[in-house]
Amino acid sequence: MQKEKRGIEEKFCFTEIRLLDIFDTILAPGIIKFSWGLFIVCKFCNPVTKKMEYYINKIIKSSFDDAVKLVKESLNNEGFGVLTEIDIHEKLKEKLYLDFRKYKILGACNPAFAYQALQQENKIGTMLPCNVIIQELGSNEIEIAAVDPVASMQAVKNQELEGIANEVKEKLSRVINSI
Repeated sequence: MQKEKRGIEEKFCFTEIRLLDIFDTILAPGIIKFSWGLFIVCKFCNPVTKKMEYYINKIIKSSFDDAVKLVKESLNNEGFGVLTEIDIHEKLKEKLYLDFRKYKILGACNPAFAYQALQQENKIGTMLPCNVIIQELGSNEIEIAAVDPVASMQAVKNQELEGIANEVKEKLSRVINSI
């Protein structure tokens, strides 16, 4: 969509972060006001950071290893299995000889929802599994973050996935909030 304003052509992409470079004010979470009066609802915009949120996160006080265990237990309680576990700290040390902070990526999958999504969109596997990260921010300060599947599905033009993505987001939110 293109809009002419004061002789300057502005391009709007409602699904990409470029939108955030041209707005005037975030009035409330998800409500954006432009100077010429247009209001839109963007359910991913954070009014504080003025960025689109693509993750659900929480910072906890814990050891790194305990946090990993807690995340795996919480995922299991919501019906997710961990298909992959990538230790970024170790991989960067091994491959690039870098001493990176403790950081793990868990590839979490809820088989029932994965099956439903695959029934609706045969290439959705390119966006599976749901990644959950655990990273050490400081001494006993750990961030846990999961992908927001609703934000991810904005790239896929398939309305049938919206309900599935919302349900998965609810489950991942419960995973994060339960820790």
